[in-house]
Formats: sequence, structure tokens, C-alpha cells
Amino acid sequence: MSTGKGVMAECGISTPASWGADWAAVSAALPFDEESISETIEWLEDNALEGKASRRAPDSGLIKVAGLLKGDLDYYNWGSMIKAAMGAESSEVYTFADELEEIRRIEFEKQISRWRIDSFKVEQMIISGEKGKSLQIEFDLAGRMASRSSTAFPDISISSRSRVKFSTSSTDSLIRIGNQDDALAAGDAVGWESFKFTIKNNLKADDFTNESVYALEPFRNGKRDVSLEINIPRYENDTYIDWQNNKTKLQADLYFTDGSKTFKLEIPEMLILSGFDANIPAGGGLIVQQGTFGCYRNLANTPMTAINDEARITIT
Repeated sequence: MSTGKGVMAECGISTPASWGADWAAVSAALPFDEESISETIEWLEDNALEGKASRRAPDSGLIKVAGLLKGDLDYYNWGSMIKAAMGAESSEVYTFADELEEIRRIEFEKQISRWRIDSFKVEQMIISGEKGKSLQIEFDLAGRMASRSSTAFPDISISSRSRVKFSTSSTDSLIRIGNQDDALAAGDAVGWESFKFTIKNNLKADDFTNESVYALEPFRNGKRDVSLEINIPRYENDTYIDWQNNKTKLQADLYFTDGSKTFKLEIPEMLILSGFDANIPAGGGLIVQQGTFGCYRNLANTPMTAINDEARITIT
């Protein structure tokens, strides 16, 4: 008897011509390490009163497909998904689009069957890092229809793989933050213990019509929400508190390299929204700081004038 083994799983994606287009083989492998995509049926209960305490079986209603996909970020394999989350890309420079029109399909090899989502959009993307570990990338997917297939999984593979690491050396992990008075420089370098950069696309993914039990193509239902959360292991100055009290507009860039490839996240305009209180922990341990920045459209940052929206990602 066959047994589904996660260790033998594979994942591939491609770009369909439209939402709900006929299935075509996935063409690019993804080095994921976890997924939790599921299909949920809205069951319609029959509440008729007919002198019995037992219930009639319900009827099936609308079908929703959604879930999480995550893995270690690398320099080679996640570009299509980053574009799906942000909307635009040119020569591995990823920027935001006002209309999020990028659609993907995805297939998983689970040995017993191949599990397919015929269309999805990215509701949320998170890139996070913790000192001494690989960066993580994860996506919340809003899908259309799930199915299973006995067709063999395509012959695709990960050809190049070098993970983006939040290392212990400023030569391969460099973070800079400062006000918008001038371009970021060596004096703006800082040390963070961890960070989490989040894009929430605010998609309306639960609209249906009488023509199908599957969701219509998701579109924006409001403005994006882009944020950055950080943790600092030692309270050593009041810089962040002063920025917060003075409502200072800030800029930041995060730079990672393996010696031949680079990954850069640039944020032209930020405000500190909360945190950095430097509270004293129970038992008198070291005082740490953590806080959240809101990331906004670039209206005043001349040094990053080429970046119009909340952020830019470059892989070179």
C-alpha cells in the first residue's frame, strides 16, 4: 500500500492565462517546506421543524480554497511568487502595482495523488529573519478550485539553491535605518535580532455568483497594508524612542549576500507606530526593545526617489 510521505513531496507553479483557466502543467519548482492549503465546503443545514430532534443531512454550498505556503528564502526560486505578491517585476526588481493582476496555479506531489489549485492570488506575503538563520518567506493564498490528479508530476527540479541568511557578519547582512535628510550611509548601520516584513494586499476573495460554487477572481477591497516589525536584543540608546516621539519619517534598507548573489529590501518612508517602550522584564533581566513601523508611499524621500511606493525588492 502506498503512503503519502512529506519528505518526498514536490511543488510546482505556473501562470494561467486567466482566473479559472483550464489546467496546464506547472513549469517551475518551488523549494517549500510547509503548506496548509485546504478546501472548505459551506454546508447548508436544514433547520425545518418536523417533530424530530435528529437532523437531515445538509446540502453542499459554496466552496472556498485558501491556505499557507512557506519555505526558506533563496536567491533563485521565489521570484515568481514575490511578483505575485507585489504585482510588478523587471529584471528581478520587484515593485508594487496598484491593481494586483498576477495569478498563479500550483501543484503538489503527495505520492497518492497530485493536489492542484487551478488559480490563486497572494493575499499576504511575509519575509522574516532571525539572527544566525535563513530568512523565511511565506504566503497566504486565496484560491479558486482544488482537485486531485493521477497524472505524473512534471519533471521539474530546483537547479540552483543558495539560501538568504541573516548572518553574524555585516559583510553578508547589512541593515541601515535613518531619517530622510540624506542617503543612508555606513553610520546608519544597526544590529537587529529579528525582523518581519509584511505585505497585506486586502483582497476581496469571497465573492460568488449563481454561476459557480467557486470564488470570483479576488481584487483589492482597499489599500495595501505594509509593515515592518523588529526586535533589538539590548536597550542601549533612545534613538528609536526619539524618532517615535518626534514622528520622524524614516528610511531603511536590508542587504543580504552570499558573495555572488544579493537580496535587497528598500523602504523609502516609514513611521514608528508602536513599541520601543524599553520595559523592565520580570526578574530584572536585560531590557530589550521591539516595535512596529508602518511603510508608506514615498512622498518626501529624495535619496530613494526611484522608489514610488512602500518598498522595493531587488535580487541581483
